[in-house]
Amino acid sequence: MKDKQIAVISEKLNSHLVLFSSVEKEVDAMKQVLGDVHCLVGEKENVGMAMITLDTWILQLSDCSI
Repeated sequence: MKDKQIAVISEKLNSHLVLFSSVEKEVDAMKQVLGDVHCLVGEKENVGMAMITLDTWILQLSDCSI
């Protein structure tokens, strides 16, 4: 009886370890996705700032030529 209980507990423990390992892999994948999104947002912000700078520069040039 005791051996069977130990076997059941051992099986449950192994199942939980597999589950935790799976969750850990999912967390790592989500971190990767969030990192990629963060980089894309940063790139878009840089492009936006460059466009604003370019627009400002063009406006300044047009003011000088009047």
